[in-house]
Amino acid sequence: MKRLLEKREGFTLIELLAVIVILAVIMLVASTSVSGVMKNAKQGTFRNEFLSFLESAQLRANLDQMNGDHFKANSDTVCYNMEAVTQFSKSKGAGYTGSVLVKKEDGVFTFTGWMNNGEFTIINKNGNLKTTDVKDYKATGTGDDVWNATNFVKCGGTGTYVAS
Repeated sequence: MKRLLEKREGFTLIELLAVIVILAVIMLVASTSVSGVMKNAKQGTFRNEFLSFLESAQLRANLDQMNGDHFKANSDTVCYNMEAVTQFSKSKGAGYTGSVLVKKEDGVFTFTGWMNNGEFTIINKNGNLKTTDVKDYKATGTGDDVWNATNFVKCGGTGTYVAS
């Protein structure tokens, strides 16, 4: 009988449980680190998409001025929704909404943009845009970054609205 006990190979139940607990702790630590990195990457991507949207609005405003459609006077304000300046919302899906308010004062254009994708929200008021300006989507509450269909689709109700 002594020989049977001495020849026994394998791990005890306690050793197996210890390994499982250690692996679970490692997975927990790794998953929290990875989820933070993934969120930062998504916010950076959303910021870049917003900048592309602003560039599209700038191009549309320049074309409208050259064609004489808008900005004939030295001062004018026009609101472009996302569908008016790009095929972006159609390619990304129905979750994207946004608008850009273009103001021309004394011959100088300024751009203010709103964009939302159901996960993140961004409002650019001063042209200096950082990844930290991308906020988590908030359907309710107070503040400028709270979802508001008028702000995001029609520039807060300001300016001449251009739908297409």
